[in-house]
Amino acid sequence: MSDENELDAETRRGLRILADSTKAKVNAGAAQQLYKAADSGNLDDYDQAEAEFDSLPVEQRTRIQLTAETKATTVRQTQLRRRAAKNQQAETEESKSPPRTGSDQVDDDNSWEWKNSRDDLALESHRKRKPSNELEALRQEILRTLKN
Repeated sequence: MSDENELDAETRRGLRILADSTKAKVNAGAAQQLYKAADSGNLDDYDQAEAEFDSLPVEQRTRIQLTAETKATTVRQTQLRRRAAKNQQAETEESKSPPRTGSDQVDDDNSWEWKNSRDDLALESHRKRKPSNELEALRQEILRTLKN
């Protein structure tokens, strides 16, 4: 499969959140299509899931949207807390270790540790477009919530 026919990792994670919310609130069939699209990352599966979701009544989609947004916010806050705890633990470990001297110091600029950058182009979505329907708008809202 080419990259043009695949969904990015953030979209797939958002689809899983939406599928969980759909399954919990309403429709197992729509949830199955969303899970399939999230697992495969294929645009054809995404289009099928989109059609299935759009066929749901408006009131059900609204309930699903509220649940999905709440879950996405919770996931994001959990990630932030974990990072903060990890950073705090690293600072504690660093303060306990003896100070470096002479030849045992490592220049931070030459570190072999890879750090994930939010500016990393590999993380950018290849599917930048205006939302054409409610599922796409909801997906973008979930992605914005996860990124903030």
